[in-house]
Amino acid sequence: MAQRADLNVYDAAAWSAPGPLSDISVAWDSLALPFPDFTRGNWRQTGSAPLA
Repeated sequence: MAQRADLNVYDAAAWSAPGPLSDISVAWDSLALPFPDFTRGNWRQTGSAPLA
């Protein structure tokens, strides 16, 4: 049986976003920036991976 990966491309994008967003925020005097939803709301339907 195929197992779901612990991390998908959307998770990877979300884990990678804080670095560049922080750089921009610091450069713009601590401007609060919105965090992008890379899944366009589909994260609600993804569910979680089973524990090993």
